[in-house]
Amino acid sequence: YAADAHLLQFSMPELSRYFGHLNSKSIVLKNNLWAIDDLPEKDPEHVWLGWAGSLGHLEDIQQTLPLFKRLMTKHPHICLAIMGPQPILDLFDWVEPNRFKGQKTGSLQTYLEFLKHLHIGICPLEPTDFNLCRSDVKFLEYAANGVFAICANLAPYQEALIHEERGLLFNDHQELEAAISRAVSDVALRTHCIKNAYHYVQNQRLETGAAQSRLQNYQEEIAQLNPNTTHEFREMQQALLKEV
Repeated sequence: YAADAHLLQFSMPELSRYFGHLNSKSIVLKNNLWAIDDLPEKDPEHVWLGWAGSLGHLEDIQQTLPLFKRLMTKHPHICLAIMGPQPILDLFDWVEPNRFKGQKTGSLQTYLEFLKHLHIGICPLEPTDFNLCRSDVKFLEYAANGVFAICANLAPYQEALIHEERGLLFNDHQELEAAISRAVSDVALRTHCIKNAYHYVQNQRLETGAAQSRLQNYQEEIAQLNPNTTHEFREMQQALLKEV
């Protein structure tokens, strides 16, 4: 099907690098957010370090457990917030109850509310082929909710997250641990990156801003095909394009 399509659409450049050979005509149209609220207020007494994800991230998060234990010993004011299925929440049964919030996976709105309470969010990824083709939406969601992002230095995040300007990148677990410690201690860095990341999403990664360009790409491709269609079909086509 990919080879027969008139246009093959990808959500990230890495997907195009992996699968662009399937079709001579392809385009990268990144995932975006639909809306962005004002930056939320955060808990002034504690630093909430968090992560949310599906069971598919179980191996990724398992790898971080030793560093979480060291960090919570080193920084007594760190609290941990995890949102995910029960097998992932069970990994954190060692955390003191007054320093932990565990929440089962819920609706999108529940997830976004969860993010609003975080100060620092992590994106650990093992460099598998599947992970390398993920989108950067988790970073966008962190940025839109005032969460300082610490992400794996892999293809999904390397374009949107400018190191020390919109968050921090890490190459291994040692760097992840050091980045979390730095973010906990350096409030000025957190403030600087959170502001920049928020404005990046606000100005460049909202679908309301990208929709016109997306529509134009579709219209140009359709015009090049010059299909022999009925008047009724063209009217329906235009109506659908306006909804994109």
